[in-house]
Amino acid sequence: MSRDDQEASELVWTEVYIALNPVEASAVNGLLEAEEMESRQRDMGVSLYPVTLGPLGETRISVRARDADEARDLLRQAVADGVLPGGLVTEGPR
Repeated sequence: MSRDDQEASELVWTEVYIALNPVEASAVNGLLEAEEMESRQRDMGVSLYPVTLGPLGETRISVRARDADEARDLLRQAVADGVLPGGLVTEGPR
């Protein structure tokens, strides 16, 4: 990867997981942080309703593009091991 590509991957964030409640989102962020991957959350919840579960409480989690493949592998394994309840690990280019 060229220096320009490395610098660009520092600026680009890639979605890796969709959590269906705040507790799951917190667990995902904790797993990523433990592996020294910076993450961001985007709350997609509908504020008109006091519901924070399922699609009405969805949180999308992103990491830097350079960490996306590793993050997805980590999260898939966490789902398989039962550490996460099985939200949606988003697919990216492989």
